[in-house]
Amino acid sequence: MESILKIGDKVRVGDRIGEVIRLDPKGSSTVIKVAFEEGPAKDFVCPPTKVEKILSPIEQIENNKFDSPIHFDLHYEAIRLSLAYAYDQICTDPHGLDRCVRVTDRIPWPGRGQKGSCHEKTEVIQSRIQAPGH
Repeated sequence: MESILKIGDKVRVGDRIGEVIRLDPKGSSTVIKVAFEEGPAKDFVCPPTKVEKILSPIEQIENNKFDSPIHFDLHYEAIRLSLAYAYDQICTDPHGLDRCVRVTDRIPWPGRGQKGSCHEKTEVIQSRIQAPGH
């Protein structure tokens, strides 16, 4: 393991991802100190603990490791959508919410058969935004 890993490598230990900050060979195993984003750094004895190196994009290209085209497309779409929603601030502030409501005033209000007041729609939209699972 010590020949594969070096200090500064990103690794996966269980379901956590961290960075190798120390390697200490001890006979047939290696003590690997890993720093995680949250919490203190931890020592792992390998083997028996499985420490998996995470390849950088350059290392993946050098090793001819590519995702399938469908995974690439899905990843691309996920990033595109997350950026679109992260920067779409129209209905997250009170003024943007009011603009959304004014636009919806032009559309008949479902279930009522009428347009409804701007205040009523604001309350409904705010409750839908704040309700868990919506």
